[in-house]
Amino acid sequence: MTSISVDKDIAERWSRKAQERGRAVIDFTNEQLSMNLERYEKLRLLVPNYTYSIGDDYLHVICHKEKATFSIRAKDSHLFCEEDNSTECFHVIYALATPEVNKLWLKQPRFHATASDPKESPSF
Repeated sequence: MTSISVDKDIAERWSRKAQERGRAVIDFTNEQLSMNLERYEKLRLLVPNYTYSIGDDYLHVICHKEKATFSIRAKDSHLFCEEDNSTECFHVIYALATPEVNKLWLKQPRFHATASDPKESPSF
């Protein structure tokens, strides 16, 4: 067993999430870490010519076969590919499969709305 240090706020939120799911924190943590590792591994196996990097406001999808980079950003509650001018191209679908895609959503102002103001809450 290995121990790690996390910020107090994150640890408290994580513990609440584990309780909501009826799981012990250690079991919940192991399950979540395992799922994310599997996601990374499967993505590399399924789409071996693609990798990605995350920027401040973009997720960059890199196609090594075509030697091209596609910039994906959150726009009006969708992911948007700048190069294809599309919300439905393969690059957007690939971006949706990455664990880091949430960083794009969280930068959108409407995701910081309070639960007490439903008109400001995101809708999908």
